[in-house]
Amino acid sequence: MGNIIMRQLKQGRKFFAYTLLKSLGTGLEMVIPLGLAFIISPETFGVYSLGKMVIFLFASIFIYSSLGPFVVFANQEMAKSGKINRSFSNQLIFTGTSVVLFLLVTLIFRNQLSAFIGIGNQELLWLCFAFVGVTFKFFLSYLFLALNNKRKDSLFNLLYGVISVLAVLYFFGIHNLTIKTLFSVYFIAMVLSLPFYIRSINFSLLRPWKIEKKYFLEMFAYARWQFFGAAALYLINWGDNIVLKSYTSIGDIGVYNFGYQIFKGIASLILIINAYYLPVVSQQIVGDRETVKKFLFNKRPKIFLLGASLLCMLLALLPIAINNIFPSSYHGAIPVIEILLLVAVLELYNIFYATVLTATKDYKFTQMTSMFQVTLNIALDIILVPVFGILGAAIGTAIAYLARNIAYEVYFVVKYKDLSLISVIHKYAGTPR
Repeated sequence: MGNIIMRQLKQGRKFFAYTLLKSLGTGLEMVIPLGLAFIISPETFGVYSLGKMVIFLFASIFIYSSLGPFVVFANQEMAKSGKINRSFSNQLIFTGTSVVLFLLVTLIFRNQLSAFIGIGNQELLWLCFAFVGVTFKFFLSYLFLALNNKRKDSLFNLLYGVISVLAVLYFFGIHNLTIKTLFSVYFIAMVLSLPFYIRSINFSLLRPWKIEKKYFLEMFAYARWQFFGAAALYLINWGDNIVLKSYTSIGDIGVYNFGYQIFKGIASLILIINAYYLPVVSQQIVGDRETVKKFLFNKRPKIFLLGASLLCMLLALLPIAINNIFPSSYHGAIPVIEILLLVAVLELYNIFYATVLTATKDYKFTQMTSMFQVTLNIALDIILVPVFGILGAAIGTAIAYLARNIAYEVYFVVKYKDLSLISVIHKYAGTPR
């Protein structure tokens, strides 16, 4: 038994090493909002959360939607030619266009955005800088994944997280921790991380820059569906705030987002699975189906059981920690956190299917499912929030995630019979499909 365990640990050492480094970076970014709860009121936390919502909403729509396709196309290009210059050239266009579009939207709707968030013109200016920082952080991180260099990606994210925490501590130390300086942290961390990035990239793999209309349109066709899906996915993550803004106070929004930040931190850790395995699955999905089966039937059960066990521990420990560490004004977030931790289990299970569907470019189904999920989530919020307050938003989120998981499972049973959970059950039960 001991030899089996040691063999499995040895086989998964690269994954666990990557996960550890990536988790440290993600954890540091999650520490910032949790640390802010000690020193700012729920009302100020609510304003900060609405600002983050705007930044990451547009980042998801304008830039994040193209990054998954970028990794898929780049890894397939690397397998054929040993370079990713065509994919990289196209992604540069997507990234630059994203920044220009955001600045135009902010300029045109500056009054509406300021009123929604509750900030002035100076804070709005730094929100634009924050968007630029977040955009290029996403771009550079996924460039490492496109080059299948997971270790450098994890180190880059860790460095970004360390600089972010140090910047917040600096502003706190000089008694200048405001909404404006909090937004500036995203830009500062990106700029100070650049030297590591420049030293770590093999630029010969990115040159010569080459734009081919047919290849660009192929990437754009994939990214177009991802665009709608990213908007839907982000509204799944942050759309609760839109409904909460109409029915609750800014303080309640702050309390809800305190709990939601914990869930989002865990969800970001779960996404590490996708980031790690997507390059491999993208290269193998066409020619080596057995590799994909190994990913779903061998890797998934082990990672899922480990992750679910850790989530159960958090479910028991987090309420105790919050009651004893954080101000009482945030204790109302505990029921929200308990519900969202159950949602995290659903997300952990589904991430393996999501990785396969991204690699197969099955974007129509994934994005239509995301749009269905966000529609259901917001509809449930409208029904439940007036009755249950912030708890209603958490319940609506949980039901919407469960519906999404059921849709994915049914889709795999219909289209990928040998890759579905039903196939796993039949495999271990020894019964014919």
